[in-house]
Amino acid sequence: MKEKLRNVGVARFNSDHEKLVDFILAITAIVDQLKKRKPEPSDWIQLEKLFNELKSYTRYHFQAEEDLFAKMDYPKKKEHAQEHRRLIETLDTLAEKIAHKEIAYSVDLQFFLLDWLFSHINRHDMQYKEFFNAKGVR
Repeated sequence: MKEKLRNVGVARFNSDHEKLVDFILAITAIVDQLKKRKPEPSDWIQLEKLFNELKSYTRYHFQAEEDLFAKMDYPKKKEHAQEHRRLIETLDTLAEKIAHKEIAYSVDLQFFLLDWLFSHINRHDMQYKEFFNAKGVR
């Protein structure tokens, strides 16, 4: 799956994206198990822990991008930051559903996480590749 990630031209962000994939794959593995059997309390604890780590790392990554946007005066920084806010809001909503053990959202969770990561990288993050590379950021 990591090989399907596009190179956004900034090594640190590529590395961050790989870490996000690791979180998503771990969450997906748990959700796959919960589709096959009745969830145990430890499953919910593990899922919630991983999801909160994903949220935290996502915020960290988004802040790093936005700091570079500001430093380099990226022209689409406002729009990109708004996209980040929308994604964080969705992650917060999904975290609430996990906390309430709403397993009906497991398939939505898997689909959303994978779709979010790949579409965000391929649509939004790829837009800054040329800009940053032209400024010597790699």
